[in-house]
Amino acid sequence: MQRSVRDSLVLRLLRWGIGWAFLLSVPAPVVRAQQAPSPSDSSAGAQLMRRVIEHKRLWRSGLDTYRSEMASRFTLLKSEDISFIEETASTVYWRRRRGPWQVVTERSRTANEQGYRVASPSPALNFYDDEVRIGGFRLIGPTHPDALEHYRFRIAGRSRADDGTPLRKVAVTPTARLQPAFAGTLWVQTDPPALRRVELRPARGVIFQPPVQKFEGAYRQRFKRVAGRFWLPANLDIQGRLEVGVPTIQFPTMRFRQRARFSNYQPNAPVPDSLFQSATRRRVLATARPPDALPDVLPRTEPQRSAFARLSDGAPRLDEVFEPRGFGTWLGPLSWWLFDLDVDFDPQRRARRERQERWQLLRPQLWYDRVDGFHLGASPRLNFNRRFQLTATGAYETNLERFSYGGTAEGWIGPHRQIELGASYRDGTDRRFGRHLRGTRLANGIDMLLGDQDYFDYYENRRARGWLRYHVRPANLRLGVRFSDERHRSVATDTSDIQHFDVRAGVTNNILTEIIFGGDDRQRLNPSIEEGHLRSLRFQVAWRDGRGPLGARGQRGARLTVETSRDALGSDFAFTRYELDANWRFDTYLARRRYPLTLDVYATAGVSTGDLPPQRVGTLPSDLSQYPDLGMFRTLDGLPYEGEHWAGLFWMHDFRTVPFELMGLDWLVERGLSLVLYGGHGRTWMSANRRTESENITGIPPKVAGDFHHEVGLSLNGVLGLVHLDLTARLDESSLEPGLGLARVF
Repeated sequence: MQRSVRDSLVLRLLRWGIGWAFLLSVPAPVVRAQQAPSPSDSSAGAQLMRRVIEHKRLWRSGLDTYRSEMASRFTLLKSEDISFIEETASTVYWRRRRGPWQVVTERSRTANEQGYRVASPSPALNFYDDEVRIGGFRLIGPTHPDALEHYRFRIAGRSRADDGTPLRKVAVTPTARLQPAFAGTLWVQTDPPALRRVELRPARGVIFQPPVQKFEGAYRQRFKRVAGRFWLPANLDIQGRLEVGVPTIQFPTMRFRQRARFSNYQPNAPVPDSLFQSATRRRVLATARPPDALPDVLPRTEPQRSAFARLSDGAPRLDEVFEPRGFGTWLGPLSWWLFDLDVDFDPQRRARRERQERWQLLRPQLWYDRVDGFHLGASPRLNFNRRFQLTATGAYETNLERFSYGGTAEGWIGPHRQIELGASYRDGTDRRFGRHLRGTRLANGIDMLLGDQDYFDYYENRRARGWLRYHVRPANLRLGVRFSDERHRSVATDTSDIQHFDVRAGVTNNILTEIIFGGDDRQRLNPSIEEGHLRSLRFQVAWRDGRGPLGARGQRGARLTVETSRDALGSDFAFTRYELDANWRFDTYLARRRYPLTLDVYATAGVSTGDLPPQRVGTLPSDLSQYPDLGMFRTLDGLPYEGEHWAGLFWMHDFRTVPFELMGLDWLVERGLSLVLYGGHGRTWMSANRRTESENITGIPPKVAGDFHHEVGLSLNGVLGLVHLDLTARLDESSLEPGLGLARVF
């Protein structure tokens, strides 16, 4: 999956299923001569820049848009050897308060790109803008209206431009270290007051998170007067160095160089509105042809001419040139097999496509639990022009010594696939709670094999479903109705000679645990359920801004679900269940950064009428081993809270590296360690009669929160680049729980 980011080099390291976005640049002198520097005078520098900002306000008031032509050459190097070159000719469109957009009309590249997909950084940057967007950061420009609050300007010398104009050399440094800003040198003419040249580099507030280990770079740009009054870019030169790696995986050092030249400015020319509605600031036309005239605008050096001839078909590919080293590289093929990641570990594209096709026909399903034992299956999927999809599932369960099976058919109607029709059937075991905790069955099984308790409870479910959904695409709204016909049964008593498993007794003598740990792994009883024929209608309204499951960090959305089961539907159950889930991410501070400080909030609540069977109660989950996240109580051991009614509020504030930046602990900042403050609050309700009925059915008393559960915690994230360390305190009771989990990203 390729993500396009303006002003950034996006290296899609498909071989390892990793995508990162970086921007690199380096300064170079552009003045012809320089006199001895004058004494430092910060007041004079501030006064001069105040005049530049005021003059910019005057001439910018008459500039709403512009378009220009741009020629650019991007070079990627390993050490001093050129590994890749891209040459482009583009049209640049600029609009007030929106910045520049680039449309690539002509392009040529060396023929060795296989293995990586490289999108060169867009050099359509204007350092005269109030904000300069680089690699997802919004850096404060040196001529921002509030620049005097964010920068120190000091007169550092004098020089002359190529046309003989006297220039003042101004040293610029940020006043605060947290805000994304620049440091470097400006060359300013005094009459009229205007920027002529800049040499800048991102200051310490521009912090790239791991896997970036080291970043060095800066920019240089020269301006020219257009139409007698507007100061616009004449060129931009970029150069830099980047080191990327994670524990056990290290990529070779990457070096970058880029040069761009601007011409044919048209101030206040019409620009296409549709272009500025796109989130992608760099667009490559499908009809782009090689830029024949670019070598005349940007002459090639001898190494560049040699590289174009050398990097032809048969030359080392980028994935070979920048092949990672380290023990962790074996996880690439393994993760492809286990998790269906979009990765490429085969040198040949044809072989990769063949594997992907086979994967779509295979899609293994592997997990382990105390009821199924080892679930060994597959879920092949066939797609037909993105309009119709068939999925089949089949697996053998070693404890129950039987096969489970099922299938799904889905179709989409409408020009934008806004109407969805679907039907499914499945005969197998289902989880009594935690069905929304996706991707956890494999993790739960690994924990069990290492001696931990099974997190879930199970029952047999033979179900058929049919649904209709309508997607209101512009509003990200989905309306749906679903009919379910389910036959629920408790898991029958069964004994596996391999696992020595007795479901009713709830005892597993896990051979793997015996061998590794030298002891018995005794699992708790898998409870019975209220058996019967459940037919229900479910109505749902969902809104989501972004991708990913509702409840995931970084998402904004809400979902209202109503499920009803009645005698009129031929059901053995009579209840109605109302549930509301909502989550929201707030940017709390340093919004100019690529990853600002954020507050994630997740709320869930539900009420019910009638008699909820144990397999339909609402739950507030407890900590799921090493995979805690929003919506889980870290200080709650064992089973989750359950009830006929429930309410929970969970929050997480990510301070990222800022606390360590303020303390001057740069060695922690460089390693990407961050602090996260989090908390959870909630309770469930269940009537005394229903508690008694549930205990009579399941054989165990339901776990109900008699009062509100309150907890807060602090997490150190990114330890060794792999894990986070937690310490959670329960406030309504006296308890303190440590925790360890996989590192959080973004």
